[in-house]
Amino acid sequence: MITNLDELKIKADIVDVISNYLPVQKAGANFTAICPFHADTKPSLMISPSKGIYHCFACGAGGDAIKFVSEYKKLNFEESCEEIADIIGFNLIKDDKGYKKRDISVLERAKDTYKQNLYKVKNYLLDRGVNDETMAIYELGYGINLNDVSFEEKRYYGLGNFTDRLVFPIKTHTGRVVGFGARSLEKEPKAKYINSPNSEIFNKSALLYGFDVAKKEIIKTREVVICEGYMDTIMAYQAGIKNIVATLGVALTKEHLASLCKLGARITLSFDMDNAGKKATLKAIELLCLNRMYDASVLKINSKFKDIADIVKAGDIHSLQSATKEPIIKFYCDFLMSGFENASSEERALKVANAAKFLNSLDNNFLKREYETYIIQGYGLNAEDLQIRGIKREKTTRHYDVLEVALIKLMSASKENKDYVLGFLSENEFRTTKEAFLAIKNNENNGFLREILFMQTPSIDIETAARTLYRNKLHRLLENVSKDKSLSEEERLRMMNKIKTALRDFRSL
Repeated sequence: MITNLDELKIKADIVDVISNYLPVQKAGANFTAICPFHADTKPSLMISPSKGIYHCFACGAGGDAIKFVSEYKKLNFEESCEEIADIIGFNLIKDDKGYKKRDISVLERAKDTYKQNLYKVKNYLLDRGVNDETMAIYELGYGINLNDVSFEEKRYYGLGNFTDRLVFPIKTHTGRVVGFGARSLEKEPKAKYINSPNSEIFNKSALLYGFDVAKKEIIKTREVVICEGYMDTIMAYQAGIKNIVATLGVALTKEHLASLCKLGARITLSFDMDNAGKKATLKAIELLCLNRMYDASVLKINSKFKDIADIVKAGDIHSLQSATKEPIIKFYCDFLMSGFENASSEERALKVANAAKFLNSLDNNFLKREYETYIIQGYGLNAEDLQIRGIKREKTTRHYDVLEVALIKLMSASKENKDYVLGFLSENEFRTTKEAFLAIKNNENNGFLREILFMQTPSIDIETAARTLYRNKLHRLLENVSKDKSLSEEERLRMMNKIKTALRDFRSL
């Protein structure tokens, strides 16, 4: 059992927590993100730092920071608390005396041992063009059998897999070793590159190689270059591109974006120039567009070599220095339209349809129009040929009484406010927000209530709002009775007088 849970909840800023997993964007007093709990096509997740909650307006998912981590990572309550504590640097106190976190200092010791044995593969690195300074900066090493590490630790961290390989320590942005990548030096290995197995501290879908080295330059330039491999990162850094990182053999993920968004970094993609690299670039662009990161670009290098490492090794630094940055949407459109001039009429129609589909997926009308024009003019089309129009989505608008919403928000702010309203108002007065009222009354937290709490309302004190709502109810009732033809004249007058008396009594309170 966690004994300082309340303190954790107070210190766990929900924006800080969620931004470790998702790229978030400021939206007034709140933040938005692509909802990970359904197939979201636009930022539907709203995050309130003041209320400490999140809510998806599309699927209804919501709750506090602990609930988010639990749902996102598929963890139980205690595991979610542990993860949040690690994120915010909070010391979790448990009454379970047997509880002990795994000792990760073994990874630091392994790194030092590997580094001491680098001399065994130093000639290989020198032949690849890596100098001594760069080897030291990235703390490269050579894998040997670790006699001072237990079998269980070797198995858990995969340390027994790196023997006789060139080793690349993988660190967090703070410089903490959490795993390794390793390259075989054999001519025909079963696996050229291997990584540490996924564990409680190593998730290759969330880590970026070289982030700890590049972080300072990323903050300085507000830009980051993302490439594919360890050697590309190392050689690019050596060539003067100090703000470069690499994915760990996986596609660019929302967790990667989340890490970089926190630094306010504009992203430039520089994957290999082979077919696999092009596919990775396109997939990354789709993810960037989904998260509205339209200012990202693709590094266009004019070179006969397929990757940065080979370019630097060959001494072709000029091609890197003269590389241009192409907007991701232009790159994607050009890819979809490639070969258009020599294509058959059927192939042309398919290319145009795919371009239209892509542009319609953008949640930005200005960019849609800009690149519609670009394709029409660049490929000699008529506007009718492309037929790119914004996708019209039918929206059902639910109307809420602004006084009801204001009262709901005031009731949620304090127990005193809640008790005051419950003293003379019931769910019958809350015609458009009845569900939210009952949730507060019964101490429940449902999706509708969270949605209400994100709404903008005018500043009003609770007494004025409550009295106005009750008075409006009486006026509505008076009007309805006056128009009710099912009542006799005598009955109508009697009821109207009763309501008028209630109004006079209410005003005198």
